[in-house]
Amino acid sequence: MTIDTEPRLYEVRIGGFGDDEGALALTEPIARLLCPDEWHEGPCEVPWGFSLAGTDGAELVVGIYTTESTAAEILARVRALAGPDHPSALTTGDPGLFPDVITQYEIEHGTAPQ
Repeated sequence: MTIDTEPRLYEVRIGGFGDDEGALALTEPIARLLCPDEWHEGPCEVPWGFSLAGTDGAELVVGIYTTESTAAEILARVRALAGPDHPSALTTGDPGLFPDVITQYEIEHGTAPQ
């Protein structure tokens, strides 16, 4: 199995919430996991954002733009934070769901279209 070293959009999908309010309650702890110092200078090491999915909003989706190995590390940290009642999985990201995360990466790395 080869690990992709090129950064791209991934999603960490966290389920097991009864409603969107339950899912939204996890956004701040995950934000601090991804960005421990919210007032740091410069961009975050890994661009990220949140969305809700599922018919009742019972799934929190974290969009991250990074390499496969870093995405796997983030998944492990999110799983530890969310606990066994909230199963988590790593999937390929949907660009339509997280255009701001992609734009942030492109601007920060000088790859934005001119």
